[in-house]
Amino acid sequence: MSEAAPIFGKPILAAERAGSLIANEIRRAILEGRVEPGDVLLEEQLARELGTSRTPVREALIELRNEGLVEAKANRRAVVRAYDQAQLQDIYALRAVLEAHAARLTAARATAPTVQELESSVERFGQIARQKGDVVNELVAENLVFHGLIAEATGVPRLHKMIDQVMVIPKRYRAYAAYAPDHRETVEDDHRAIAAAIKARDGDLAAGLMERHVRWTGDVVFAQKHT
Repeated sequence: MSEAAPIFGKPILAAERAGSLIANEIRRAILEGRVEPGDVLLEEQLARELGTSRTPVREALIELRNEGLVEAKANRRAVVRAYDQAQLQDIYALRAVLEAHAARLTAARATAPTVQELESSVERFGQIARQKGDVVNELVAENLVFHGLIAEATGVPRLHKMIDQVMVIPKRYRAYAAYAPDHRETVEDDHRAIAAAIKARDGDLAAGLMERHVRWTGDVVFAQKHT
């Protein structure tokens, strides 16, 4: 990240509204690829662009380090973290366990409206998948809706936060290959089966389907990186 390449279009935060709002903005810039793994995040520049002081920016960067999106180098500068294959494999393995547990809990606790929202998400995903043109970003967004509904329906905020943290990785490392035309039907079928298991209150089945789905996603990512 350099002074010649601003991330944000204009100041959006007053100093007194800093904190987690700044972390949200920097997080979004990382996830959307406006900054790349290895880029330096300069406190002074971020503070100027966001219209705040350096202190809340520093606090936001600490929050992002705790999430694994940012790391501190020897010179104490914050850098967008890069992941190697072994680290990504660990992330997907952990995500599979956490989301399987969430699916099991949701099967026992989901309300009728939540089940309906899950089914609606599956239908939206299918409709988007059958559209012409580049719809990958829309598919990714709908996928996040589906998984977010399940995490929220557990009623366990800490579990929801843990799942969010393992799903939040920079754009370069996200599973876009899973939304290629050849894979979209698999994702849709997996989501449909998971939603049906939750609706049937079958926690074991929901957990097993979710774990298989997340591990399959990881396999697609790793296969793509070796082609």
